Formats: sequence, structure tokens, C-alpha cells
Amino acid sequence: MNNEKFNNADNQRQSISSKINRMMFGLFVIFVVLVGSMLFNYYSTPTTTIKIIDEDDNVIKTEKITKKPKYNIPEVIYNLTGIIEEVNDNYIILKVRISEGMEEYAPERKGPEMRKVAINSLTRFNKLQFTPIPGTTQKKVEEIQIPSSSFNEGDYIEVIASKDIAIAKDFDASQIKKLR
Repeated sequence: MNNEKFNNADNQRQSISSKINRMMFGLFVIFVVLVGSMLFNYYSTPTTTIKIIDEDDNVIKTEKITKKPKYNIPEVIYNLTGIIEEVNDNYIILKVRISEGMEEYAPERKGPEMRKVAINSLTRFNKLQFTPIPGTTQKKVEEIQIPSSSFNEGDYIEVIASKDIAIAKDFDASQIKKLR
């Protein structure tokens, strides 16, 4: 009888020990799965490198974005900014970068695009003028008219049209604004 009690107690200890071992193994598996999923999420987060470029196509700085931007190239565009490549009495050839920083979303629009901007009798020519406000450190911003002859190759401008110019290679400008 004593032997039976001893065997019963030994079996209970082994049973408890076996349950603890299985529980510890289960906790270890859960821990490994959690750590693995955290590492997977960390290393699989998409990154995008954006280059900030000046008007001479020199890289000013490079930034790495860890999440994909939540924007797309607009389907409709009424204004473009760019650098004047050629000036004529009737048109301006403009170098624009619509997809700057968004090459992942529109690989077909990578790099500069050339646009022929037609100038007509209704086209307005402006520039921003910053006038100091006396007695303050602020400046008043005014848009003033300038002659069309004040635009030169290399100028940075904004062209505004009354129609969608998102993919138009030639279009009429309703306003051309000298930015610098």
C-alpha cells in the first residue's frame, strides 16, 4: 500500500511537471511569434527616399520617409512651376517636374517634362513684391504687373491656365508669375 501511495504521488508530480513544461513551451512559442511579428513589421515597413533638388538639378538634401506618402499626382492641374528653358514673343518653353518625390506612384512621369506655354494678348504677367511695413519686421506682399520682356531663360515661374494642363504639352497661359 505504501508503494502505491509513493507511485501515485510520483505520477502526480510527473503529471504536474509535464503540464508546467508544456505551458512553458507554449509561452515560449507565443513569445517567439510575437517577437518575430514585431521584427517582421519593423523591417517590412516601406521606406521612400526623397531628394530635394534646386533649380540647377543639384541635390540639396535627401530624406528617408518610413511610411508611404498618402498622396497621388493630381489628375487635374491648372498651374505649374518650373524653369524657363527658352523665351520667345509667342511662347515660353518651361521645364517642370510634376512627379518630384512621387516617382513610385507615376514612374512614367519621372524626370523633367518640357511644356510649350503659348502667350497671347490675354496673358497677364506678374511678380510678387515684398514691401517692408514701417515700424514692424513684417512685409506686405503685393502682386504687381510686369512686362513680358522681363522674363529670361533660367527664371523660376508659375504658369496658370484656365484649362486642365496635367498632361498637355502645349497650352495657353492666362497668367505667368515670376517667382525668382
